Amino acid sequence: MLIWAGKLTGLFDIVVRQLEPVMLWLRLPKEAAPSFLYGFFRRDYGAVGMFDLHSSGI
Repeated sequence: MLIWAGKLTGLFDIVVRQLEPVMLWLRLPKEAAPSFLYGFFRRDYGAVGMFDLHSSGI
């Protein structure tokens, strides 16, 4: 429910943009930020997001 509310209000996108420098600092692509945020709320979504990044070669 929190992910849904964050997407509706735009808060999710703001937090993702704030996480992008952290991802780069961790030497991960900035596209990993949404997966980390989803993973904070739901482990299975975070794992799927990381798998998708790996499958697409990012």
